[in-house]
Amino acid sequence: MRRLLAAGAVAALGAHALRRRARGASATVVVGLDDGSAIALDRASPARDRLLTLARIALAR
Repeated sequence: MRRLLAAGAVAALGAHALRRRARGASATVVVGLDDGSAIALDRASPARDRLLTLARIALAR
């Protein structure tokens, strides 16, 4: 019985991982400020796309 439950849990986790991969990766952009506040940029925000491009370039070096 335990093996059956374990196999079911592994199958559910695998299905969840495959669904997330199929949807595509979506980067979350949160900008932290000096005063301790933070701003989360929406997926449709053009500023989000510019910041992601700059971050990817900086991390690639």
